[in-house]
Amino acid sequence: MKYIRICFLIILLITLFSHYEGISFKKSKTVSALSVKRGQTVTQLDQVVANQGNSYGNITNGGYAAIQGDWVYYRNEDQSNELDSATLYRQNLVSGVKEKISNDSAHYINVIGEWIYYGKYTSGVRGFHSGPIYKIRTDGTNRTQLNNDISVELNVIGEFIYYISRTDANKIYRMKTDGTEVTKLVDEDCQNLNVTKDWVYYTSNSGISKIKLDGSGKERIFNGKVGTMIIDDKWLYYSTGRQGVYDWTDKGFLYKIKVDGTEHYKVTDEMVFNFTVHGGNIYYSVEEPRRKFLLYMMDSNGNNKRKIAQATAGNIVGDWMYFHHYYAEWSELERIRLDGTGHEKVSTGGKPMVPYIKE
Repeated sequence: MKYIRICFLIILLITLFSHYEGISFKKSKTVSALSVKRGQTVTQLDQVVANQGNSYGNITNGGYAAIQGDWVYYRNEDQSNELDSATLYRQNLVSGVKEKISNDSAHYINVIGEWIYYGKYTSGVRGFHSGPIYKIRTDGTNRTQLNNDISVELNVIGEFIYYISRTDANKIYRMKTDGTEVTKLVDEDCQNLNVTKDWVYYTSNSGISKIKLDGSGKERIFNGKVGTMIIDDKWLYYSTGRQGVYDWTDKGFLYKIKVDGTEHYKVTDEMVFNFTVHGGNIYYSVEEPRRKFLLYMMDSNGNNKRKIAQATAGNIVGDWMYFHHYYAEWSELERIRLDGTGHEKVSTGGKPMVPYIKE
């Protein structure tokens, strides 16, 4: 009789697991990777590739924040403290605990499994500039340099890192996450890079193109001036000005085009300073006199616009927008919820935060 009961329990468990196959569960008070809460549902967003180190919007905007499980990995921006400025930190979303991972000044942060991949800012004659690619374990051990190039726009997809080499006149390269098998994919002057499961999308002086992951099968998507692009599902959003340039003459309008090059639309008539796309919404900033930046949100068609905060479009992790707030004599990393509430300081130390007051 005991044997029959055991067999029955085994069959019951198999049936239950078969019934719930493909359904994901989330722990209490845990924010899933690249997710946003809408009412009582949690929807996975922008995870075009299963093993993607960060979202396209975050990497396009400097990649200074990424999320994995309960942890946010970020560059601690605290220019009021020279000993702890721009260092690599992580914060637990449940407990709020902050831990320093490395003294490196990191950007284009990607997190996959137990590894963090990033570009390191290095100092030179003309100040700080982008440098080589490093990886380090999430607990701060086994820091390893992977190349020697000045590398930007890091997209870590599975076991490969795709990047633009400033050392080689902005050509696109690919290498394995251990630093081996370095391959040049695009022999053009490239500015922006989004890598999906099948294609490498990039911008150059002549427009937007895509190639297969091995560098073959180049196709032109759009001919014309492009400053910055961000892919969201079947659409590619781009501005005609360079992202985050402090010059009124280099701002641009915002457009969207399908990834196959069809259905081209203008989204807004405003001059956009920078933008990101997340969950079917566009977050963008405009610059006003005296370097005052206002952050707005609108839907993917340019409708239902509303002001969110006095800030630039930053990096989105979970339900939060992380952004740099530039004060008169210093700058700090802060965050605000995507609905404009909950303005908080993220940087350790430094001066008190100046709260944002909605107009």
